[in-house]
Amino acid sequence: MNYPLDILHPQELEVLYKMFNLQKKEDKKRRLELKLSKLLLPAKGLFQKGMDYPEFLNKIAEKNKIKFLKTDSIYKKESTLFVKLFSNNFNNLSETEKKNFLNELQAKGLTKDQVASITALSTIGAAQLSGFGVYLLASSTVGALSSALGVALPFAFYTGMSKVISIAIGPVGLLLAAYPIYRSYKGVNSWDDFKNRSNDHYSLLLKEGGSLVLGNYEHAETVFNYWAGLRIMKIHEKEIEISKNEKSIEELTHKKSKVSHEKIDVDLKIGAFDEKITSEEHEILLLKRKISEHENKIEAIKKEKSEVKGKQMIMENYIAKMKDEISNKKLENALLILKIDDLKK
Repeated sequence: MNYPLDILHPQELEVLYKMFNLQKKEDKKRRLELKLSKLLLPAKGLFQKGMDYPEFLNKIAEKNKIKFLKTDSIYKKESTLFVKLFSNNFNNLSETEKKNFLNELQAKGLTKDQVASITALSTIGAAQLSGFGVYLLASSTVGALSSALGVALPFAFYTGMSKVISIAIGPVGLLLAAYPIYRSYKGVNSWDDFKNRSNDHYSLLLKEGGSLVLGNYEHAETVFNYWAGLRIMKIHEKEIEISKNEKSIEELTHKKSKVSHEKIDVDLKIGAFDEKITSEEHEILLLKRKISEHENKIEAIKKEKSEVKGKQMIMENYIAKMKDEISNKKLENALLILKIDDLKK
C-alpha cells in the first residue's frame, strides 16, 4: 500500500504501534499498514479495500482544502501538507491562544527571529522547509508524540536542537504536536484523553457518531504529522551533511587549486633543471666524443711508438753486433801488432 513505514526504525514504529494499541509482536507492521489504510474510510473501512499512501495524503488534503500539483512528488506532498496543516490549525487558534503560544516559545529560550520563523510558516508555506521553523516544528512533533507515548527515541533525532531540546518534549512540544486536537478535540486535557478519543476500536466509532464514521481525520493527521516530521528531520540532517560535504569539497577544491598553482611553479623549476641537466649531458657527450678522439690518437701514437721501438731494438742489436765486430777487429789488430813487433826484433 506504499505507506512509508520502511523509513522508520523499530523505536519510531513503536510510537505508531502504541497509537493503534498494537500489542502482539507478530505482523504488527502489516497490521499497522492495514489500519492506516482504513483509517479514513467510512465506518473505519470495514469490509472495504484500504487506501494506499497517495490516497491517504490526498484524503487529508481534500478534507483541509489543500491542493497539490499533479507533478508533486510524494515528499513534496508530505512537506506541503505538513506545513499547511500547521498553518491552518495555527490560524484557527484564538488570538489569545496564539499570543500564549508565542510567549511560551520565547519563554523556552527561542529568539524573536526563531519564533518568527515558526509563525511565518502560517503564511509562507513549504518554501521554508529547510529553515529553523519547520525543523523545530518537526522535531517538536516527533518529540512530543514519542514522549507522550513513553517511547524514547535516539538523541540523534534532535541533532542541532541541543539549545531548545526542552521544546521537543515539554509543553510547547505537546502543543505543536497536538494542533489537530484543537479542531475537534479542543476539550482534551491530556494525552490519555486524546488516545482514548482516537482509539482504533469499532465500539468507540459507534459511540462517537457520524464524524468518526466518515473517517478519523484527527488520528490520521496526528499519525501523518509524526512520520512527515520524521522524514523532514532525516532529510534535513542529510541536507546538513550534504552542506558540510559541499563546504569540505569547496575547501578541498580551493586547496587543490592553490596546490595546483604551486605545482605549476614546481613543474617550471623542474623543467628548468631538466634543461640544465640536458645541457650538461650534451656537454658530457661532446667531451666524451673528444676523449674518444684523443684516445684514438693516443692508440695511434702508441702504435707508432711500438713500431719505432721495434726499429730501436733492431738498431740496438745491430750496434751491439758492430761493437763485437769492432772488438774482434781491435783484437786482431793487437795480435798483428805483436807479430810485427816480434818480426822487427
